Order: sequence, then C-alpha cells, then structure tokens
Amino acid sequence: MPEGIADQQEQAAEASPADLICPHCGYDLRMIASDRCPECGATIDREAGTRPCLPWTYRRTRGRITAYLQTVWMITLGTRRLAAEQSRPVSYRDARRFWMTTTALVSIPAIAAFALAWIAERGMEIAFPNINNALVFATKVDDSSWHTYDVELPWLTGISIAPATMLFIGIAVATNLAIPSYFVTDRRQSAAERARAVSLSHYASGVMFWWPAISVASLAPALYLTFTSGATIDDRPVQSILAAGFWGSYGISLLIYWVRCVFLSARLTRGGFSTGFATAFLLPTAWSLNTALWGLVVPWLFGYLWLIAGAW
Repeated sequence: MPEGIADQQEQAAEASPADLICPHCGYDLRMIASDRCPECGATIDREAGTRPCLPWTYRRTRGRITAYLQTVWMITLGTRRLAAEQSRPVSYRDARRFWMTTTALVSIPAIAAFALAWIAERGMEIAFPNINNALVFATKVDDSSWHTYDVELPWLTGISIAPATMLFIGIAVATNLAIPSYFVTDRRQSAAERARAVSLSHYASGVMFWWPAISVASLAPALYLTFTSGATIDDRPVQSILAAGFWGSYGISLLIYWVRCVFLSARLTRGGFSTGFATAFLLPTAWSLNTALWGLVVPWLFGYLWLIAGAW
C-alpha cells in the first residue's frame, strides 16, 4: 500500500475521541452530551472510549509474543469485545502488522508441511520426475485445440513443480485473510468508521492462528505413538492423527473466522442483519473463487515459463 494511503487510513482509524460511537448499537454520539446512548440506552464510558483495549497495541511493553497471543485469545473468546473497539481509537498500522504476522504464521507452516511431504515422497527434485506425463496427455487430444497447449498443458506442468504450489499456498492464504475487509464497510460509513472496520477485520484473522498451532501440537501424540509402538509415518494410526490435527484444526479455525467476520459485518455496517446475512453466503464464495483463481494462475504461469525455457 502506498505510504500516502496508509497515512490517510491511519489518521482516519485513529479518529479523535469526539468521533465516539456506541459500542452496542453503533449510534453516532458526537453530538450527545449524555452518558447514555439515546438509541439503545446503554451506558457510555467516555473515558474508556479514548483508550484501545487490544493487547497488540501494547506489544512494546508486554512483548510481541505475549501481546499477539493475548489478542488471539481475546478474538477467539468472542467478537463483541472486538466490535466494541469500533468506538475507540484503532491504529491501522498496528492492525496491518497483526494481519501480516498472522499471514506469516499460517502460510509458512503450511508451506513447510507441503515441502516436507514433497521431500519425503519425491526427494529433492524441484519438479515431479514424471512431469513429461503432461506431454503424453497433450498428444492424446486434438492438436487443433488451442486450449490444450496454451492452457491445459502449462497448468498440468505447473502443478508438478514444487515452488509453484508453495507460492500458491502463500498467495492464497494472504489474499483470503484480506478478503473480509471488503465485507465490513459500506458507503454510508464515515471515513473513520470504514478505517476502523478494516482494521478490526485484520484483527479477526487472528483466529486462524489456531490452525498451525493445533496442527503442530498434533505431532506430539503422533511421535508418542511412533516411539511406544514402533509405528512409522506411513502407518494408518499415525497418519490419522496428523490428518485429524491438520484438517480438524483448519475446519474449526475457518468456521470461527467465518462467524467472526459475519458478526463484524452485521455489527459495523449500516445494513446490520441483512449485510451479515449476505456476508454469510458471499464470504465463503469469495474465499473459494479466490483460491481457485490462484490455483489456476500460479501453476499455469510456472508451467508456461518452464515449457518456454525448455526445461522439460
């Protein structure tokens, strides 16, 4: 993001205390002198509204690891506390750094797991040894089909190249964790509200931390089984434990992330329930389409360059 745009987002997100918003219903309290919201009747603590409560904000004093884990735990326990930050100053730069940290913590273990599985099965070969199978496929179809040589052949070649899949994983994770920011804003929000909403959507991505954390933790029972029973990584019980840890934690983390994003969409936008209802269906669709897009583009590009270079 250009520095100027980031500065504008930062200034909008860290709006003055005068831009006070009710944390319960989102009502604009700038012109209200009372300590009670006229819309929902909730008591407003104006002094508390000037202090951010996100632990990540205080990482310099608490420590980065402690502050990150505290923020993840806060988001995991419930979204109401996160949505309440809409009425407080929120640093866009801090939120962006939190999102980048989460993206690294999620994508790097996923890439490492793929790399280890690749090495265990295929050794240190960058490309799958049977990459020429793609050429065999091409000879069995109509030579006049442009899509065979321009689309299918490069893609089939690309998916046989390890770096292509590793790059795809990294891009897919980063972009999927950024997509919810488009579902928590609308045109009826002020600049400060939009900037805060985007910042809070970045914080919501923290729940995906549990995917790599639980996946790594599942190694403990797998290793215990190998040491006590003499089982190997190829044995079904060990593979079942690793698969349950990996896919189980992925499914649960993604479900919680989806719920948090839907709640924020309904809470932070003017559309309320209707916007949240639409987000519940559109967000998984956006995730799927984004993953499919990069799953097609990245391998195709790698395969096309590989074929042009004559490496096969």
